[in-house]
Amino acid sequence: MYNKYMIIINICIINIWIIMIIIWNKIENKIIWNKIGNKIVIGIKWNKKMLIWNEKILRPIGFEPIPKV
Repeated sequence: MYNKYMIIINICIINIWIIMIIIWNKIENKIIWNKIGNKIVIGIKWNKKMLIWNEKILRPIGFEPIPKV
C-alpha cells in the first residue's frame, strides 16, 4: 500500500515538474524580446525559487530533479 502511494506521489511531482519547465520555457521565450538585464534578474529569482522547492519538497521524498539552468 505504502509503495503504491509513493509511486503515485512521485508521478504527480514529475508531472508538475514537467509542466513548470514547459511554462518557464514559454515565459523565457517572451522574455528574450525584453532587455537582457531583466531576463538575468528573473532567471536568478526563478533559480532561487526552484532551489527552495527542491530542498523542501522533492529532496525529502527522494526525487532528485535535474536543475534547469
